[in-house]
Amino acid sequence: MTVPTTEVFLFSGTLNNGNITANLKKSNGVDKGYNLIGNPYPSNIALKYLYYNGNTKSIFPKQFFWTNINEVTLQQGSAYAGNNYATMVLGVGSVGPTYVTGNVEETSLRPQAYTKLGQGFIVQARYNNAPLVFNNSMRASSNSSSVIFYNKNEGEDEPQEPEPIIDRYWLKLINPDNIANDILIAHIAEATNNYDEDYDAALFTMGNDTFYSAVGTNKLQIQARALPISDSDVIPLAYKTSKAGNCIIALNDKDGIFKDSNKAIYLKDKVTGTVTNLQEGYYTFNSEVLTTPNDSRFEILYANGVLAADNTSTNQWVVYKQDTDWVVRGNDRIDGLDLYDASGKLVRSLAGNNAGELRVSNVGLLKGLYVMKIKTGKGTVTKKLLN
Repeated sequence: MTVPTTEVFLFSGTLNNGNITANLKKSNGVDKGYNLIGNPYPSNIALKYLYYNGNTKSIFPKQFFWTNINEVTLQQGSAYAGNNYATMVLGVGSVGPTYVTGNVEETSLRPQAYTKLGQGFIVQARYNNAPLVFNNSMRASSNSSSVIFYNKNEGEDEPQEPEPIIDRYWLKLINPDNIANDILIAHIAEATNNYDEDYDAALFTMGNDTFYSAVGTNKLQIQARALPISDSDVIPLAYKTSKAGNCIIALNDKDGIFKDSNKAIYLKDKVTGTVTNLQEGYYTFNSEVLTTPNDSRFEILYANGVLAADNTSTNQWVVYKQDTDWVVRGNDRIDGLDLYDASGKLVRSLAGNNAGELRVSNVGLLKGLYVMKIKTGKGTVTKKLLN
């Protein structure tokens, strides 16, 4: 498996041409109807033409590809549980499979416009016995070899029509073993903020390391949301990690307003109260091993209204060092106080004294950044401190 070899295969017989039809199967349920099919032609085909040239009533505009081009050896074997499916949604975008960050650039793992000759892929039927029709209008005029079989290399096939600019961004979760999972959030005119079966793609499999955005009970690898982008938008995220330690959530790529105008993408950690603009850098947090996803810790925001409201409150509070203590002082009663280190670990927790001042010892604490959450009679105030 670690030594590349060259094999020569001989195919004989009549090459496929013209109209070909396959009947797809679907059981009851929104998560049913997945069929493994293949490109029947000795040439590339395009998903756009496969969908729009006679199949809009038979399938959803999505493709799923199984791939092992990036070996996640830490998760392979009899207990393998990784998401090795690359996913593409027409008019929204694509996401690659689970990968080891640093070994492979993830953007190269995303499915592109063309499906290679002989390539197998999965589609989802809209109803049972739906006919899937192939015809020559779906075919590209030429072929060339590609290591990444579902990708289209620069210069292949006929010239591409320009892709519409979409307001979208990719986020990645990296665990302590550098195993990464990506998700895509895109804003398009046709979508709503509810589950849209034509534009959203659920996780095809739940791996030991998982990252997704949530819409109700739907666990989405690709989520399309409405336009215009609202400053009141809140997008819940969920994750699972196979190893305890420091994890990272980072911005992996971006298009449209998120690229041209650097529109803020705020990640809120509801455990520490920290709000991070991922346009300015990644967020590191500490996590235990999770065998079921944590769907209550993180969310995406687009406006700094939360920060502004918090700053209005924090202006009434001051925290300063005095000898070996932090002194917390404000104009309201203190009900309690929690102190977290930069990894999100709780290092101090004090009950309030119903007065406007509280002292917190910093003896034994390492140098670095801390987040203090002050519970007051009017809500919670968050302060960042440097020890």
